[in-house]
Amino acid sequence: MKILFLSPFGGRTGSEMMLQYAIENAKESIEPIVFTRVKGSFFSEKFTDNNYFYPQKKSIFIDSLINGIYFKIYKKSLEQQLVEKINTETKPDLWYFNTITLSDHAKTTIKLGIPYVVHVHELLSSIDEQKFMDFDDMMRNAKLIICCSEIVEKTIQNMGYQQTVLIHECVDFSKIEIKKDAQTLRTELGIKKEDFVWAVSGTMSMRKGYDLIPEILSKLPKNHHIIWLGGQRDTALQKYVENRVKNENLNFHFLGEKSKDYYDYLSAADGFALLSREDPFPLVMIESAFLSKPIVAFDSGGVKEFVLEGMGKVTNGLNVNELCLNMIIIADQKMVLNPTISKNRANEFNAQLISKKWENVLKNLDFKTN
Repeated sequence: MKILFLSPFGGRTGSEMMLQYAIENAKESIEPIVFTRVKGSFFSEKFTDNNYFYPQKKSIFIDSLINGIYFKIYKKSLEQQLVEKINTETKPDLWYFNTITLSDHAKTTIKLGIPYVVHVHELLSSIDEQKFMDFDDMMRNAKLIICCSEIVEKTIQNMGYQQTVLIHECVDFSKIEIKKDAQTLRTELGIKKEDFVWAVSGTMSMRKGYDLIPEILSKLPKNHHIIWLGGQRDTALQKYVENRVKNENLNFHFLGEKSKDYYDYLSAADGFALLSREDPFPLVMIESAFLSKPIVAFDSGGVKEFVLEGMGKVTNGLNVNELCLNMIIIADQKMVLNPTISKNRANEFNAQLISKKWENVLKNLDFKTN
């Protein structure tokens, strides 16, 4: 089956890593054509010039000017025109929208009468950012809505869209290689052997709980450290966190994306903390469980359906005091933890296993009726 996959960035976001894992493991039955709004570093590594397309950017000013003129004349954007051209040249059987942020292109496939699938990796805060009519058109006309967790599926069904299927996010564990010594990395960061290190992963944002770092560290013992793995954003929130960390002498280490040695640093931590206010089914919690790391988290979404007894603790709501108490209890070895339970649970979300379910769903899709 030839499928035109449309995704936002082609980067190392959970939704896009999941998509690439699925395509890679279903390569015998899926012929992918991939489009992203910008050239993505991750997709550039995984796909070729023959099947990966993106707009050729000039400059923000020039692109905006040309696009404005083009839209005024043709009532569609240059990006929409490019996707239509890709569709004409490649003739896919199906379009596949990876995330809910592509409703402008859903208009095109509705107009052309081409069947399409929407893969939802988002919860209400992201849904809140979508224009109602565009979102509703995209969801109502989809042949199928794939939901990445139980809470996402429940949310979508509560909105009135019933053509859903649950396919959890997954991780390709063969990609997890530990190449650097943990203690060497910790020493480089000024962390003592006896200190307890919590890893956090995600883009520097309120949704991911970046703003909570100073408050959490101020409530933890001085031998607790937090390392943050993730993308940096040019916002004033960075100044707030930096100032508090410096003025209060808090043990915080912002490491950036660390794409090449990401798993080395994740493995070097003693535990994983999910600080998100909302997170559908984050890949990093699966990765951390595979590495047998105890997990602490707010009840932010999919983590509640993932963490079992013996894997760590999920707090009720956004309770910082309860989260910190659980972090201290784990560090003091006063919580019963079973690394085998964590690893076995992670293996339920192996890319080879989940991708097979994903592949079968697409192969059995009824193109004739909604």
